[in-house]
Amino acid sequence: MNIIGLLTLFMFSFSSINTTDKIIIDPFEYAKDSFAQEMWNSPARCLPVRIIPHETSKGKRALQMKCDFSQRQERCYWDKEVSLDLSKYGTFIFEIYAENPQAINSGTLYFQSGDGWYSGAFPVGSAKWHKVTVRKSVFRSEGSPTGWNNINKIRLSFWKASDIDTNVSIDNLEAVSDKIVIVMNDKSQSDSARRSADLMANVLERSGMDFGVLTDTDVEVRGLSDIKLAIFPYNPNMSDIEIDAIIRFVNSGGKIMFFYLLPDKIADLLGIESGSWSKGDYENEFYSVRFDSNVDGLPDTINQGSWNVTIPKLKGDTKIIGRWVDPKGKISEKPAMTINKNGVFMGHVLTQGDLANKGQMILALIGELLPDMHSYLSEAILQNSGKIAGLEDMKEALSMIESNMEMLSKDRKKEVKKGLEEAEKLFEKAKNAQKKDHYGDLLNLSRQASEKLQEVFISSFPSKKDEFRALWCHSAFGLSGWTWDKAIENVKKNNFNTVVPNMLWGGLAYYPSDVLPVDPSVEKSGDQIALCLN
Repeated sequence: MNIIGLLTLFMFSFSSINTTDKIIIDPFEYAKDSFAQEMWNSPARCLPVRIIPHETSKGKRALQMKCDFSQRQERCYWDKEVSLDLSKYGTFIFEIYAENPQAINSGTLYFQSGDGWYSGAFPVGSAKWHKVTVRKSVFRSEGSPTGWNNINKIRLSFWKASDIDTNVSIDNLEAVSDKIVIVMNDKSQSDSARRSADLMANVLERSGMDFGVLTDTDVEVRGLSDIKLAIFPYNPNMSDIEIDAIIRFVNSGGKIMFFYLLPDKIADLLGIESGSWSKGDYENEFYSVRFDSNVDGLPDTINQGSWNVTIPKLKGDTKIIGRWVDPKGKISEKPAMTINKNGVFMGHVLTQGDLANKGQMILALIGELLPDMHSYLSEAILQNSGKIAGLEDMKEALSMIESNMEMLSKDRKKEVKKGLEEAEKLFEKAKNAQKKDHYGDLLNLSRQASEKLQEVFISSFPSKKDEFRALWCHSAFGLSGWTWDKAIENVKKNNFNTVVPNMLWGGLAYYPSDVLPVDPSVEKSGDQIALCLN
């Protein structure tokens, strides 16, 4: 087996299942500079835009904006007046190329609504044409916008990082309506609601899914037509109008996932008679969720660390597919997750951490609720499993591995080749599972293949002579339950050569200090610096 073999294995075409609906906001196909300048102008009197050649499947031109940062203090921006209803669209996509990206701190896509704005920041990336995706979850409100259904202006803004002039080119600005959406709370102005939406978006992004983000107000205005699955990560203060729209959506065949909060009418859709709030009978009762095998592809557990939960009382054909578990493995009688033909309910919001298992959980649930999308889901999962370390695709990862291998010793090179062979076998098994529509097997195998490829990628980098490899330890006592000798031995075994332990806090030391008060635990546990060094 070689790198070419693995790349050949992975080069299959993905089906064009229609998972999105889109509109072109601006194709930038202006015949002359003057036509573009009539549409795009700068209130800040930035230099006029111009049209440049850019051949794509969608057209032959792009819009170029010159940022004269050597003459400006803050930013360059250009506006276009429009009249758009973007309430059904949760994602905005465009192509961008910045000649000197180091000159730009970031870009912002603005949509004016009434007297206020929605602003979505994005990175300009490297000096090559590439696609940028900006979801509604990243947009913030400035002033008092009147809704995504009332967009009257677009602004493209680029923020200065240095006194370097640069050209930024933009092409094919589109708004996309996806079949899978996160509904973000915009009623309560709750930071926790936004964090829950951001976390859910992160989980789906890492999983390789096409998805959009709508707001509670969008659902009120437009409903959920043309959508297959709506995910509500934490949505307090739902209006009756929104709840009625969700009921119509489910009655027409749509699926839903609700987390933590559950309005009575929505509970009825999910086969839940009532929900009661609980902070647990003892500490850490809701530490993790253990799943059963009713849903194909679910991980064994997800770590949660939930501090309070909603406990559903079931009715009808609703099933419990997950229960709360404490750190000692004791399974609670309190249901953590339920499912019926209309959707899924989980008794708490998703918490930070264990994102790989949470991503697999969400993919398994989507596959269970939307079996007609297995083909698309499987291909998206396989394609995403080849994207590692923030690289564009498997081709780029394998190219770096091949380049790194030239600098490795014979034994290290042999280890990397063996790892690639193992990754190839796992990818082959995943593709076979896809062909047989064994969705759960596909989820498990593609994840194993991706993790093996990441392991190989990391191990392909040659060691640097006298490299500083440091480990920060936040506790002065090292790892809980371990002596410093045991911890240092393990650190050394994993090729770290430096430990930076946190031996003092504001006004407190974990060693005999001549300046700071000494923590009382030092008398019993000893001088932690001495124990660490010895």
